Amino acid sequence: MYQQSCKILNIKIGSSDAEIKRAFRKLAIKYHPDVSDKPQTVKKFIEINRAYKYLSEPEAYTKFINRHHQTNKPKENSHTYKSTYDESMAYKKKKEENLPDPPYYIDFMVRIMERFYDYIIILLGLFLTIVSPVYYIFDEEYTFENIGIMPIIMPTITGIALTAGMFYYMISNNHIFAIKVKMFFHILFGTK
Repeated sequence: MYQQSCKILNIKIGSSDAEIKRAFRKLAIKYHPDVSDKPQTVKKFIEINRAYKYLSEPEAYTKFINRHHQTNKPKENSHTYKSTYDESMAYKKKKEENLPDPPYYIDFMVRIMERFYDYIIILLGLFLTIVSPVYYIFDEEYTFENIGIMPIIMPTITGIALTAGMFYYMISNNHIFAIKVKMFFHILFGTK
């Protein structure tokens, strides 16, 4: 009831008596039956009066706070898990220890991906960039008349974007490969 009354008067929970009175007067002037003869305004005016009467009681806010604390108070018998950082990390470690070991080939692939994912993405980008034009050059049935230009351009553009994006990521994170390639181009073109 307290929250609903605050919503009706458009005030914050725990507002002072002066704020409640100011909000009531503002809304009462707006929705008074003498100002407007619409049936909605009369209902609204009655709601505003009820909300103001309820909020004017000195115990209204105290009752609300007491009820709110009782509903949010954890029960003594409930097993709520209030953990610190150390407890949560210990729980995570224990859970990981109880997991079964993955098959060797999956573990091997995950380790390769963790270590070489940037190289794999660059190779995938280069593959997409090169294969489609090369396939177009060497395959006699793969012509513009048969397939159009989109099957050649789209993989090439995707490959270029993938390679450039990954290379930019590697440069911004000071990856050794990216630094060596950058130095190679500086030496090749004579720039610093």
